[in-house]
Amino acid sequence: MSWLLLPFLSPVFALLFYVEAWKGGIRPNHWALVGFFAGPLAWPMLQASKRLWWRKVCGFSGVLFPA
Repeated sequence: MSWLLLPFLSPVFALLFYVEAWKGGIRPNHWALVGFFAGPLAWPMLQASKRLWWRKVCGFSGVLFPA
């Protein structure tokens, strides 16, 4: 990726991470900053954070999706 595109893509990733964190119920401002500075490299961390938050709320022995 060209370094010239980085200033234009950083706000896009910040907005994407903000929306995904807001939908997932975790701190959106924190993840917007992470998305701004790390870009797509932080996507696995966001998904893991959402998953850990869900497990903390529902418990580790609960069923994620009812049959």
